[in-house]
Amino acid sequence: MTENATPVPDTPKPPRRRMLILHGVNGCRTEMQPWREALSDDFDPEVVNLCGHGGREIPDALTMPRYAADLLGQMDALGLERPVIVAYSFGGVVALYLAAHHPERVAAVVTVASQWQYDQEAIRHVTHLLQVSRLTGLAHRREHLTKVHYPNDWRVLAQRLSAMYSSFEHEPPVTPEVLRGIACPCLVLSGSSDPITSADETVALHRCLPGSEIAMYPGVAHPPDRVPVGGLKRAILQWAGRHLAEAGVSRG
Repeated sequence: MTENATPVPDTPKPPRRRMLILHGVNGCRTEMQPWREALSDDFDPEVVNLCGHGGREIPDALTMPRYAADLLGQMDALGLERPVIVAYSFGGVVALYLAAHHPERVAAVVTVASQWQYDQEAIRHVTHLLQVSRLTGLAHRREHLTKVHYPNDWRVLAQRLSAMYSSFEHEPPVTPEVLRGIACPCLVLSGSSDPITSADETVALHRCLPGSEIAMYPGVAHPPDRVPVGGLKRAILQWAGRHLAEAGVSRG
């Protein structure tokens, strides 16, 4: 640079788009930290504990309206006016419910291995997985749940989650009709051979969400550490580049 040259100011980088990452049922925010770290180069992600999880007070009854109201309160506290929500497993159902009932608060939704069809067989399977006697017999799982839900009793949470799932047979949290009314951009992700969320169910979710995209990778998606975080990041970035800017999604 010559002595009389005028310095060129650095071009400020645009603010990163706000993002909210949700864990799955009986999980906690710490399980999603690898996702947060992977996505933090390109987004501004927050990770929260859902109602009753991660040591938070366990309500007498867990319902989808309660999950949604609690999540809106957390979003307000974090200054998340209209984030992109990346949601794992049951968290994806919460995100879709929020997008359907509070569309002004959701910019876009990415679901990962989200089971949303709850017939009798699906409910039997999930409530079996949540049985306290079964989980107690799995030492590594019991120790994990004791740690992540401290100081609360993980057995109480499991029982109330089981009761919630049982209610879904007659009061499903989302239906095809509800999903078809969601207008925000959506990306549906999963593993092709996941034991919880079948490939057929993932495809059905994609077909119910207008204008959504779907991406599947070989293998399973449960538990969350089986999800290939690098592939997850690539899929989200590619989808975001195609859809979020033209959809007018705010970065604030």
